[in-house]
Amino acid sequence: MRPEEITTIKSHVRDINLGLLTKDYKVKYDISQRYGTFQRFKKNWKLIKYVTEIGGVLTGSRALRCFTIDGNQLFRRKADDFDFLITEEMMYKISDKFGIYWNLTDKIISVKKQVWTSYDSYGDDHTRYGSVDVHLIIKDNLTDFIEEDGIRLASFSSVLAEKLWFIENLKKDNARKHFVDLTKIAINYQLLEHGK
Repeated sequence: MRPEEITTIKSHVRDINLGLLTKDYKVKYDISQRYGTFQRFKKNWKLIKYVTEIGGVLTGSRALRCFTIDGNQLFRRKADDFDFLITEEMMYKISDKFGIYWNLTDKIISVKKQVWTSYDSYGDDHTRYGSVDVHLIIKDNLTDFIEEDGIRLASFSSVLAEKLWFIENLKKDNARKHFVDLTKIAINYQLLEHGK
């Protein structure tokens, strides 16, 4: 992406965050929106359930789908995968329980139907083909989150911040999806701002 595109989207995200802080918007979330219709029948359901139980924080597109601002869903794209923020300690437990190989240095583990592939960074050295069901993103500290009924959901602003990080730090092909997501959110926010 061109530097001016990154600067523009950063400006829009800043406006969204400022608007959420200074205006009288009602930000609500509905954790039931995190699942697709047939999610419980997919092979990765046990992994998703376990990561949730041990305190993984749902982030990314699935988390964004859970939020509404004044009753408007700013993010409407179908989410293809689950992104969880976890700690190293959580990854040790996941590796042991599910037999997922982890070399102790990779910060993102991608699991598709219980078959693992790890990357030293989010797609920088390898291209992944097809959809990946679960991304386990290892962090030293878990991000700002909301917790309800034992389910942790990254805050709206923290998910936007992560998408900005991906835009600035990933290769062009991998960053494009995040750029498009933020662009759509910015457009929907502007429509909300102007009463459309």
